[in-house]
Amino acid sequence: MEAYEAIKGLVSKPVVTWIYGPNPSNTRTLKERVENMGFPVFNDPEHCIKALGMAYRYAQIRKNGPG
Repeated sequence: MEAYEAIKGLVSKPVVTWIYGPNPSNTRTLKERVENMGFPVFNDPEHCIKALGMAYRYAQIRKNGPG
């Protein structure tokens, strides 16, 4: 949580997170805390990668226009 507090409001690049662990209650609590800080949290690393890819494509479209 300290790392998220340190970068909150300072980063202009997308930050995505995948939280996992042996204790579902702890991971759920941590996920909620991170999301409440404004950072998206995904259930698996594949969704993190897809989200970053979509953010990149969106940035390219905004920069260069569609097509």
